[in-house]
Amino acid sequence: MSLLAFLTSDLELMFEKSDYVFKNEQLVVVDDKVVSTKWGITHVVKPEFDASVESGLQKYFDRFLTIKLGDFKISDDELTEDRRGSITVHPLHSN
Repeated sequence: MSLLAFLTSDLELMFEKSDYVFKNEQLVVVDDKVVSTKWGITHVVKPEFDASVESGLQKYFDRFLTIKLGDFKISDDELTEDRRGSITVHPLHSN
């Protein structure tokens, strides 16, 4: 059986049990157990936006969600504290 046929024959089965998982060339999972943590890069864009849209979002969060809008926001510091990762800001491209 070719590797491609094996990989595409049963995707659910293929991802059901993780014997080995590598992230950026580092072994992070063995036999479904996390053996190390590899922090990565969070890629973001930071577009300008009209802050008045937050009032509509606030109403939506209050009506339909159990999380508060203020708790949903994540600061750059939360992503990089304890040197767990880094942030790469990408420029916006206009068409």
